[in-house]
Amino acid sequence: RCIRWAKLGAVVFMYDMVGYNDSKPFTHAFLNDRLRRWGLSLFALQTWNSIRALDWLTTLPDVDPARIGCTGESGGGTQTFILTALDDRIKVAAPVVMVSDWFQGGCVCENAAGLRHHTDNIEFAALCAPRPMILVGATGDWTAKTMSLAFPAIRGVYSLVGSIDRIEAQVFDFPHNYNQTSRNAVYAFMGRWLLGIEDSASTREGEQQPEKPEAILTFNDEHPAPADRKTPAQLEDALIKTLGDQLETLSPARDATNWQASKRFLLTSLKVRVGLEPPSPESIAVREVRRVDREGLKIVHSQIGRRAGGESIPVVRLIPIHPNGRLTILADDRGKSALATTDGEVSDPARALLARGQSVVGFDPLFVGESIDPARPIARRPEVVHFDTYNPSVAADQIQDLATVVAWASSQPDVREVSLAARGLAGVQALIARPLLGGLARTVVALDGAEDGDGSADMPAAIDLPGLLQFGGLRAAAALAAPDPLWIVRPGAKFAKGWPVAAYDRVDARAQLQFSTEAPAPNRLARWIDAGE
Repeated sequence: RCIRWAKLGAVVFMYDMVGYNDSKPFTHAFLNDRLRRWGLSLFALQTWNSIRALDWLTTLPDVDPARIGCTGESGGGTQTFILTALDDRIKVAAPVVMVSDWFQGGCVCENAAGLRHHTDNIEFAALCAPRPMILVGATGDWTAKTMSLAFPAIRGVYSLVGSIDRIEAQVFDFPHNYNQTSRNAVYAFMGRWLLGIEDSASTREGEQQPEKPEAILTFNDEHPAPADRKTPAQLEDALIKTLGDQLETLSPARDATNWQASKRFLLTSLKVRVGLEPPSPESIAVREVRRVDREGLKIVHSQIGRRAGGESIPVVRLIPIHPNGRLTILADDRGKSALATTDGEVSDPARALLARGQSVVGFDPLFVGESIDPARPIARRPEVVHFDTYNPSVAADQIQDLATVVAWASSQPDVREVSLAARGLAGVQALIARPLLGGLARTVVALDGAEDGDGSADMPAAIDLPGLLQFGGLRAAAALAAPDPLWIVRPGAKFAKGWPVAAYDRVDARAQLQFSTEAPAPNRLARWIDAGE
């Protein structure tokens, strides 16, 4: 392949996937819980290598930066369409035996948490439009139905931008491959678009003598690898330090102009990593289960969820005899059972709010309380390879349940103001979600010592969010909540208070932010939630 392109007049750059050939000592693996929490992976590392290769190639005097193509097979095919999607310096793409409607790539270099939520490789490949692209498939692998499934879908995208002549596809009767037949198809297509060769016959391979493997290795006895090249552990530490240093440059404590840009960037990162979708009132399905009248209050049990999401969130609402139009959601690790004592009486926090005329709502997020199907009592995710590539984490799903409950509560016709009080792991979830939750009057989060670490410690599934530290973690979430009233209770000793303090100062809302090392008494908490006092 490389020899033929060189004979056709192209400069050819071939580089190792991580952990192969010259980079074999690194191994083809770069993923653990700490890396995942920082948004890092082998997939990210390999893609960054591709982008940096482009950076270097475009500086070469014998390379025309307006005529750069990319091709690869299998995992190299994945890199081809991912690099093309991310970087418009790729002008022509040829992903071979990889773009499929059902198999998306089984290697760690092709997967990363969140990569394919609500999307797939067909949509990634379509991002090449309107640049020329050829798909090459094989009857003996997952690309067998390229002509009937993947190709028509991508061609439809090209037709939307008036470039249907720039997309082609062929499928050959072979197993998974990049053999001569497939190569000849790519030469003809890319030769036309990159090199202006209209005669496809002239691009076909002739007799060629491939180089021996040792001849194309970079390092050997005479030219040893750099003594200081990093091990995976050293690279992990270096990348995380770099990301941490970069986050500090985004701090609201630096200057006002910097923070205006930083907070938009961080909020976008938080939105992507949490994946929260605040539902509209009309998109929420509600089924009332039962009502109970007790002395001094009404108890309404319901199940709610997004119509398109399929959730069924058990919710209970306590309504006082004389409601004042305000409602507080009490989020707790125990779910709605936290509204009651072990004796079946209303808990002190809920009682204090009810006494002021507030309605109180509790709910069971995913894997808590009545959200667990008694017929199939499963309280964890299945152990499937690359599960989080395609599915949200438990933390993300529970945060989505919180957002759905907030939207439902805000839509109640007798409610004019909604507040949120959360504690424990639910408190951490509430703080993370707070910048994305609209319509809340006041928010209290009891963190029980939670703080941002370096991602290496064990985390409960309820707060183990991929990319949690990539957007700045709890400190950034608290800062992005400004100027809305926020009370943070029992933060960890190393909680970076400087971030939210500076952010609230920037918008002259310092009085709306407070910290306390001890849990407030129920009456004190209820007074602040109800009246801000």
